[in-house]
Amino acid sequence: MELDIQAFREKYPQFDNIDDTTLETLWDTQRLVSTKLMKIVRPIRQEHWRFVVLAHLCQIQENGIVGRLSSAVTGSVQTQIQYDGSYQWWNQTIYGAQVATVFRLVGTATLI
Repeated sequence: MELDIQAFREKYPQFDNIDDTTLETLWDTQRLVSTKLMKIVRPIRQEHWRFVVLAHLCQIQENGIVGRLSSAVTGSVQTQIQYDGSYQWWNQTIYGAQVATVFRLVGTATLI
């Protein structure tokens, strides 16, 4: 399946600031990280879920931080980011949380 940039931008206009080249690169990454997801969703819904994964990657790209916030201090602003894979990686964005929910419902333990 090829990336339909126009269709993606229509569904996720919040990522209009990400250029087409970056979207195409993230689309290639999406193919790798969504392999297991594509095995459990119906073919008719695959474009939707590929776009959800792409939106997840776009949000991570915009945030510039990979991992979950495990602690924060407001005075002198200290943060600690923890990355330990699996659900934590998906749960970094609202889009990834949707994917994690599908995996939980289906019972897929290994996510990436």
